[in-house]
Amino acid sequence: HATAVTMSRRGDRRAAPALARRLGTETDTRVLPALLLGVGDLGDERYVPHVLPFAETHAVPAVRGAGVTALGALGGPEARRIALRTVEKPGRADPEWSLRVAGILALARCGEAEDVGRILVVTREGGGDEHWLVRTAVARLVAAKDPDPAPLLRRMTGDSDRRVAATAAEGLATSGHVDELLRLLGHVVPSVRAAAVCGIARAKVERAYPRLRALVQLDRSREVRWAIARALFDLEDPLGDELMLQGLGSSVPTVWAEAVAALSGRTGEEHGRDVDAWRAALTRWRARQ
Repeated sequence: HATAVTMSRRGDRRAAPALARRLGTETDTRVLPALLLGVGDLGDERYVPHVLPFAETHAVPAVRGAGVTALGALGGPEARRIALRTVEKPGRADPEWSLRVAGILALARCGEAEDVGRILVVTREGGGDEHWLVRTAVARLVAAKDPDPAPLLRRMTGDSDRRVAATAAEGLATSGHVDELLRLLGHVVPSVRAAAVCGIARAKVERAYPRLRALVQLDRSREVRWAIARALFDLEDPLGDELMLQGLGSSVPTVWAEAVAALSGRTGEEHGRDVDAWRAALTRWRARQ
């Protein structure tokens, strides 16, 4: 078992049979989600029968959700059938829609174009649209499976939750509508421009990087300028390093707190709002790369 887990972490597909066999004997609900996700990552449609019992009827939501997620990765018509049923008829209380989110994300991998409309109806009529995580999952589904995703994704970039808006913007890029995404950089609403920036960074749209470097000086919105700073930092652009250091001196608590968190996450160090100490930390980090 230990060898199979190690191979799984390394992405070695030879571990899939051992993990699938372990599913037949494992009872610890703390272990089962990892095993299921491992089978999903390393297996293929042949492993669907091993996962089905956990995805269909397991009493523990975390286990069932992991099973549905694994089915999405494994693919095939049976996986799609279970994912659809999970969203449309979950068969148990799911007030936060966490189980149904797993089903929607699974369909983003194993579903068909016709599933998009069905899921939009279910989320609208069932109150799923009230949850940001559901709207984020829907954005991923639309980007992956809708034959004409741009109109809905454009609308979703105006979502009140920036996580949803950023996912929709990313979806424009991943679905092949990069020009639509770049046009949003000139949108009249600052939050939409900020979402476009996040989408560009997530999808690594390299031809947009020069424009981001220019807009960080020109855009009138502090929200957008800070989104660009975060994007350039995440893209490991040296200008992003400098902008993040400037963010430490911001009078806006959320800005300097995000700057501290980003710098700490990259370097593994802690220096509060000490700009010189962080500059030295970034120099050490770059020297290690």
